[in-house]
Amino acid sequence: MTKTRMLTAAALCAALTTTLPAQTTAQSSANRFIPDNSALVVRIASPAKWGKQFGTTQVAKLLQASSLAPFVGMASQQIEMGIGMLRDSGIFNADLADGLLNTWQGDIIISAQVDWDGVADALDFGEAPPFSFVIALTPDGSFDLSAVCKEFEQMVEKAAPDGGGLKDMVVGDLTLRRSDNGGDEPDMTLPVMIDGHLVMIGGTKLEKDAAKLIATDSRFAAETSGTPFFVHVDLGKLINTMMTMDAQGAPFDPVDMMDIIGLSSLEGLTVTMKADGPAIVGEMQIGLKKEGRGLFNVFPSTTQQPKLLSSVPANSESFSASAMDIAPIYTAVADIWTMMEGLVPLTFDEAMEGFTAATKVRLKEDLLDHIGKEILAVQSPDALKDMDLSDENPAAFLGGSVYGLALSDGKAFAESLEKAIRSRGMHVGRKTEDYANVKINSLKLAGLVDLEYVVTNDILLLAFGDDEGSHRILRDVIDTRSSGESQVPSIVQKHGNSLPAGWNGIAFTPIGAIFEGVISGLQATGQFGDEMDMAAQVVKGVVGDMDRLGIGSILQASYINDQGIRASVRW
Repeated sequence: MTKTRMLTAAALCAALTTTLPAQTTAQSSANRFIPDNSALVVRIASPAKWGKQFGTTQVAKLLQASSLAPFVGMASQQIEMGIGMLRDSGIFNADLADGLLNTWQGDIIISAQVDWDGVADALDFGEAPPFSFVIALTPDGSFDLSAVCKEFEQMVEKAAPDGGGLKDMVVGDLTLRRSDNGGDEPDMTLPVMIDGHLVMIGGTKLEKDAAKLIATDSRFAAETSGTPFFVHVDLGKLINTMMTMDAQGAPFDPVDMMDIIGLSSLEGLTVTMKADGPAIVGEMQIGLKKEGRGLFNVFPSTTQQPKLLSSVPANSESFSASAMDIAPIYTAVADIWTMMEGLVPLTFDEAMEGFTAATKVRLKEDLLDHIGKEILAVQSPDALKDMDLSDENPAAFLGGSVYGLALSDGKAFAESLEKAIRSRGMHVGRKTEDYANVKINSLKLAGLVDLEYVVTNDILLLAFGDDEGSHRILRDVIDTRSSGESQVPSIVQKHGNSLPAGWNGIAFTPIGAIFEGVISGLQATGQFGDEMDMAAQVVKGVVGDMDRLGIGSILQASYINDQGIRASVRW
């Protein structure tokens, strides 16, 4: 058997199982084949287990609804045809392949390790960085993984009775059969049963790394087996490696740039997904060091729910309210500009002086310093459905939306904003409308973009575009604030209790309306013809089924603390 065919056979085995895993025991056992130095860890439930855990969710029902059922049926037929072709070919036991897809309820675990110390040298010589990997299928207590292992070995022997270029590799008490690519390509082993798991290992220095890959000590410490889907990426070691690499004549220090942006504070990224009754819940955790977060400080650490949430009209279906601090943005821009002063025609201080000369106000002291630490957005789902990507208005995509920034000193901000507007002559042609207890100002930016804005003691409201949706939402927000009733939107009252406590940001996103809007916008360009019309009909059917099942919107909450940034999404 040639090296290529051996690798192809290995890929076949992985492909038969890579539709994926989850299962639990003690954590040391759950992470049995995940080395602690893994840069990437993936754990996914097998197809049968996935279907069992997610089968009661509304998303599963969506797949069986009239709009998507035909496509799901076609995919199932393709899988059945593949199993049939496998049975006819006799290459691999089709019943075992079918069992892996439809019976086995274990996990597939993939981990990859990188020799970070050798990355820089490898790149200098145009070589692949030294790495290794482990692929393991966990036992479920009933399905015979050892039969799969034996079948794979027999497949190799049938294809190449002479061994096909494989060689034996002794690791402790085990003798593994492995490829031998002479160092030109990564090597990998045939599957072997270890502690009830079906295991394959590989890498650029396989003989050197093999013992560590399948050892019982120095295992990955984080919990991986609590959800059907788990992915972790070690960003810290990647960033550290990038920071030690030669700048190669760059006009600025990349390390300083990474520090300013906050990339040097990154530690890891973890994504999980699970079923929670009828809902699917996904979480993303960005691990950050407590210090040196740079632009990540835009998201302040707090467990307080945003006060601006009470400004959202009660019947709103699309909105977000969260903690946000714009001061780190100004600081980062100033630091980056200063670092690159040799490449730009004027210094940062000169740019700020030019702004003051043009507007009669100081950008930071007179405007930005009066902005608070919360941001609000309210959209009209109907406006999202009616997006027109062919519209030449640069603010067309903002139609039907209102944005709000909390103000720490609304009076001072209003005075500075008015001075800036008058200094640029933008007050000419401006219209003012008295509405409720505020003044709504409307003007045109750069002669192109229509804008309505309101400044109160504690908020700046902006509505872009001349569409009815934006005008209506702005006034609904004003009415809500004027009522004096500090009440969160009804949709938050209904679903907020399903969120873990401590969130400082919340958003409801009408994904159905967004799907419709994107399709409508593409249709409006007139560039796609009949295919787009067919896609539009399918999308409208899917959106209708989503609305019927009550999953037309996604709920997201954010959490910021000393460990980093976490987002929880519920669909």
